[in-house]
Amino acid sequence: MLLNTINSEVLIKSLADILCSDRKTIIKFFNEKAKDIINEHYNEFTIDHLNLDIIKKYCNCSKIQSIDEVVVNHIAPRKSNNSLKLEDIMTLPQVLLSDTELSRYLDKRGFVFEFVDNKIVCKHHGEFVDWNNLRQSNMIMRFGGQYSLYDFNVNGYLFATEWLLNSCRGWLGSPEILKSISSAFNDHSIADDYAERCQNYLISFMVGLENVDLECRDVSISAGEKNDLLLKYSINALAHWLTEEKHITDCYNPIIMLKRDYTVPKKDILAFHHLKVENNRVKVIAWEDK
Repeated sequence: MLLNTINSEVLIKSLADILCSDRKTIIKFFNEKAKDIINEHYNEFTIDHLNLDIIKKYCNCSKIQSIDEVVVNHIAPRKSNNSLKLEDIMTLPQVLLSDTELSRYLDKRGFVFEFVDNKIVCKHHGEFVDWNNLRQSNMIMRFGGQYSLYDFNVNGYLFATEWLLNSCRGWLGSPEILKSISSAFNDHSIADDYAERCQNYLISFMVGLENVDLECRDVSISAGEKNDLLLKYSINALAHWLTEEKHITDCYNPIIMLKRDYTVPKKDILAFHHLKVENNRVKVIAWEDK
């Protein structure tokens, strides 16, 4: 079963399928219960308390269907959606060491990379870069080695919605890794030149449940626990989306972290969303199927 989170309409259908119900019943449930759900102010610490038995009883659902795949929404600056169609969504070592739009740009700036002993090694114009000497703790964390979490993985949001600018500023303009390299070398043109060529996209892709970890949750939780949590997140989000007076940025939108060696093949990309910054909010202004 696919949990599709691109917009409210497809999410309604997903919930109807998962709860063995229909669109009319799901809409009726939220017409009656949405404000009660919103008033609970669910977040990453309290979402467990959302009671699935209420919606199961309302839908006459004896057994919740298993979620096998989930849609994740990943913010990325790119020159155009053509590069999205040509490239997989890769982990950090893969995107730096493969023939990608980003690696070609960095090569022109004198940067080349190797992956040695589970660590990204960088050379600039042939000279080894020691991030310790450049006082770049972020690069040490991102590139692996001592004190690193080896967080090379792809991240994304569960829902395609609006964001407050401050909550996702680091993912806009140019890739986060370029911003960090620019800071290390005190050369903002490294990130700015790339950003001038870019548009901000939200990329929606499918990924198997076994390849996702949930924000603020232990990576060892069971598939059943993931299933219930994703359903609770979705009920909370849909309550916000279907209540006009409640702004959707107030909805808890968890970050989904893919397993650290997982690359999203381009065939699993469903849609590209064009993003626009307006009044300190980041909005989806249009979207197109792949």
